[in-house]
Amino acid sequence: MTLRTNRHSNARHLILAGLMASTALVGPGYAQDAINIGTVVLETEDGTAIGYVATESSAGTKTDTPLSETPITVNVVTAEQIEAQGANSVAEAVRYVSNVQGEYRGTSNFHDEVMIRGFTSYSGKSLDGMSFGGSSNGQLDTYLLDSVEVVKGPNSLTYGQVSPGGQINQVLKTPTDNQTNRAEIAVGSEDYRRFSADLQGDLNDSGSVHYRLLSSIWDKTIESGLGQSRVLVAPSVTANLSDQTEVTVYGIYQADPEAGYRNHQTQGGTLEETSAGYLYPDGFASYAPDYDEADRTTTSFGYGVEHDFGNGLTLNQKARYNTIDLDHKGVSGDAVTADGLGVDLFAFHSVDHSEQLTTDSYLSTSFATGTISHEVVGGVDTQWIETRTDYARAFGIGTYYFADGSTTDLSTITVNPVYDETTTVTQVGAYVQDQMKVGNFSADVGLRHDWAETDTGATDGSYSSNFTEEATTGRAALSYKFANGLMSYVSYSNSFTPVTRSSGTGTPFDAETAEQWEIGAKWATLDGALQVSGSVFDITQEGVMEWVSGVGWSQVGKVQSHGVELEAQGQVNDRLAVVASFAHLDPVYKEGGNTGNQQQRVPLESAAVWLDYDVTEAIGVSVGGRFIGKSWGNATNTVEVPSTTLYDIGMTADLGALNSGLDGIGARVAVTNVADTRYTASCTNGYCWQGEGRAVVATVGYEW
Repeated sequence: MTLRTNRHSNARHLILAGLMASTALVGPGYAQDAINIGTVVLETEDGTAIGYVATESSAGTKTDTPLSETPITVNVVTAEQIEAQGANSVAEAVRYVSNVQGEYRGTSNFHDEVMIRGFTSYSGKSLDGMSFGGSSNGQLDTYLLDSVEVVKGPNSLTYGQVSPGGQINQVLKTPTDNQTNRAEIAVGSEDYRRFSADLQGDLNDSGSVHYRLLSSIWDKTIESGLGQSRVLVAPSVTANLSDQTEVTVYGIYQADPEAGYRNHQTQGGTLEETSAGYLYPDGFASYAPDYDEADRTTTSFGYGVEHDFGNGLTLNQKARYNTIDLDHKGVSGDAVTADGLGVDLFAFHSVDHSEQLTTDSYLSTSFATGTISHEVVGGVDTQWIETRTDYARAFGIGTYYFADGSTTDLSTITVNPVYDETTTVTQVGAYVQDQMKVGNFSADVGLRHDWAETDTGATDGSYSSNFTEEATTGRAALSYKFANGLMSYVSYSNSFTPVTRSSGTGTPFDAETAEQWEIGAKWATLDGALQVSGSVFDITQEGVMEWVSGVGWSQVGKVQSHGVELEAQGQVNDRLAVVASFAHLDPVYKEGGNTGNQQQRVPLESAAVWLDYDVTEAIGVSVGGRFIGKSWGNATNTVEVPSTTLYDIGMTADLGALNSGLDGIGARVAVTNVADTRYTASCTNGYCWQGEGRAVVATVGYEW
């Protein structure tokens, strides 16, 4: 059954619970002059975040800047939070981040398509600061990641081509000084089974060369005939060639012989009953599980070099080459039949091959001019990405019947070619940034210039196009830090993004551009263990891309999104950790036939609270709530998707603390959507997605 909630009441209750936990519960036992916070460790010596909070990040500025002093909004989801909340994908990992929508497709999201701050253009994804896979292509397993960073707003200065809503930066696990080995076995709902290992050590007697080897294999059954499976291995080596030079090389191989599914349901049967009174079954995934198939392979090789010249001058240089191959076919619902008894079906088959080469080289230095201190970064990054897509489909192939879940005979499906097209994008960007401080004031000023060339052509040579674009973007911010640790700021940033999606005709789309004003305040305890922030933003995007049924990808004009965000994250005292957020959005079409209406698929309000409490030194319990506000199911705002509230729980146990004979063994359980609430995640133009039902994962691990 569908859980009915009052959206204002639930949002208010969730955010009040989080703010009360992050303020009223701070007791005398909390010491601001130490980083001894029980089970939560702020950072390792190399800056890697573990626990629930990271004190600093280079995601927003390319320098290791305290998050409480960064004049834009940057959220960090650490590996411990990912594990505690049972997140198996980046889309799931950002559930508790304000104004970030990672599960608008329910479970039908094998590309980790994420929308930020009200924009339906998917956020770009990067790995260690360089583009990875494009906004709607590719997925890395969360077991590979130290953290997931969300950099909000159109920040081309740092990332070049970005979505106006923001960027998802994935931080890869590489060798650390804390050389703990770890092996895990996990089981869960949908016949989920997983074995993973994380091994570290030295490759020489002096300890100057470290290795790390990540590996994992898992599978599960989505429904009869349709599964999901993965095997991955990721070796990396870090060599300290001298006191001044460090080199890291790494590789990733991830094979998804069953990558899952990417599909939709019709609005009738999901959001509402059909005229005959039918709904899709709970957890419905596939019209034709024996036909649906997705096979994906991801490979990546990269390196990073850091050299300290002395006198405050440092060189960073990194490069990566990756490929993503995807063979995906399936059957989708076209429209509910006139009698409401079934759904007319169509079939598709898409074969994609993508290659990407990225580099980033920059110098950083610190110096002073009089009373003004400077931290300057300047460099050049490049990107080459080539994607070939061979797409075919066929309408009117048969019918799905709600009464018994059967279909007409689909054994002889033949799809018809629609397009076979290759798009190549080459981009070069030069940038410079100066972070200045004088007294309590700080200013952050940066400029970037991009040159981009896009080639699009049919494989058979029937059409082709070439166009070049260049643009200057930047960021300017001013902040002031008060004696009590509160930092207030105002910032402006903009972005430029060539569109690589196919029009199916060879005609290129115009670049998307965006600009943002953000005003906010941040506060952190002296040790950074607890961080609280609030911001108000206004973003305007031009050249907005949307999928139009029967037409394909189209540019619909201009969208403006303004909103409010409140967040708290970290350790309240030595036993309680909190992650809390609240967001309000007003994303409005400013041009075209829907001027004045709000964007579809985007929740207008959201709130979340996650509390993690150590009952004893050995036992910890967690409880969370996520309020997802109403959204629109079309651009005319005539279809409303109701709000819902979901609850999650977790538990951890250090078995070694309970019994010395079990030293090194730990266990955890994560349950999402505990009540198994049926809800509609989102809708667009007559199509909808069911939200994910209850999922349970139990893990036992051994560390040595």
